[in-house]
Amino acid sequence: MRIVTAAVVIIVLLQPCLYAQSSLSFARLIATSEMPNVGFAIINPSKGAAETTFTLYGTVGNVIAAAKATVPPGGQLTRWATQLFPQASAGGWVQATSDVAGLCGFLMMGDGLSVTENVEAETANSGLILPYITISSEITVVNTGSRNTTIRIKLYNVNGRQVADPVVRVLPPKGIFKAPATTLFTPLDWSSVTHAKISSGAPAVAAAQARGGLAPSLLFVNAVSAPAVPSTLVFPHVLQGQVGYSRYNTTLGITNLSSSSQTMNLTFYPADGSPPQTVQRAYSGNAGVRASAQNIFGFGDEFRFGWVKVSAPRGAVGFASNEDVGQGASAFTPGMLRTESTFILGYIAVVPPSWTGLTLVNPGTTTATVDLFAIAPDGSLIGGADDTSQAHFSIPPEGKTTGLLNEFIPRTQSRRANGGFMFVRSSVPLYPLALSFNGDRNVLSIVPEFDLPPGGYDPPRPQ
Repeated sequence: MRIVTAAVVIIVLLQPCLYAQSSLSFARLIATSEMPNVGFAIINPSKGAAETTFTLYGTVGNVIAAAKATVPPGGQLTRWATQLFPQASAGGWVQATSDVAGLCGFLMMGDGLSVTENVEAETANSGLILPYITISSEITVVNTGSRNTTIRIKLYNVNGRQVADPVVRVLPPKGIFKAPATTLFTPLDWSSVTHAKISSGAPAVAAAQARGGLAPSLLFVNAVSAPAVPSTLVFPHVLQGQVGYSRYNTTLGITNLSSSSQTMNLTFYPADGSPPQTVQRAYSGNAGVRASAQNIFGFGDEFRFGWVKVSAPRGAVGFASNEDVGQGASAFTPGMLRTESTFILGYIAVVPPSWTGLTLVNPGTTTATVDLFAIAPDGSLIGGADDTSQAHFSIPPEGKTTGLLNEFIPRTQSRRANGGFMFVRSSVPLYPLALSFNGDRNVLSIVPEFDLPPGGYDPPRPQ
């Protein structure tokens, strides 16, 4: 993969850490030429070492290569594909498995020294939604199971209409399917296409990548499972207007999961604590809507900063595109479907010119007391709430806090290498979002988030 010099964008859709035998599937077909720039990060929240097997599968499910590595207790392992599979005869997709429960993982893309994109491992499901599809999209579907499965892909437009004949493919066990959307579908108007739905006879994972559209560079989108209804969708980081040389614009993408029309309530909560603003919008069945926060809420030219909650009685998924038009950067962030009181933010980038930023939203009616910790790859403590006062803080009801990681934990600024993860513990459930970026803000990447059950991880004590 290229070394990125223009803006980089990514969407990461959430999944919990796996609390059975761990199996992490990465829905990306990796060519042998890309292997020096594609890597894998595995986080082990448990107190014991986790031997992990990485298997490279070919397009028809054949095993091309396999490798073993150990994730330290309470730590993080990173390996580039060339380290795992130095003699691979062909490309393929990767699955990481371990007998240790609770492992979390994501795929990294960069130049072998710095990471520019992170794409979370997925949980297989028989019903999936790809919330962002354009004429430049390539669609990937992986059969993670042990038997043949039939997949069906349907393409929809902004009005919720199916705009082309469904695509049907049979995938062998561990097989992978990838093709440009233009070779799969022939809609009359690609500009109105918004999303796709995938059904499979057995659990599968899927993803899409695209250029252009809302994204100025290459965008990777994981498929998401349909949430329970009614659903609440939250966008933690919404900003509009001019600040210095930066001119921000947030576009919201919302997909109605119901085949019937529904009226959704969209509420903007200003970060300064001023009264929220609510609008109602009616969305056709299966519709996928794209609109700027400025148009949805009728903002003027003044700077606006806050978060948005969408209440969808019949279910919805979505994303936000946060663009800095002045700096030429953009980041896709997922619509959050659930809150958590304990969670991991999976990567720390702090070595110049890299920075990591953090946003936490408290949607509740009581104040949140928050403890933040930074953990090194070997599982040791970099710093946190037990030894740093700034890492112990509160968030008011319906409020948010936003800042750089080094502002919460100054000791992270002295790190000589990127890597490790953040752990957050809160007295009430929160919606999190973290971004890593360079000093010019023209390389942006979402930091993957992993939910944990209560007691799923204990941060180390200060030495």
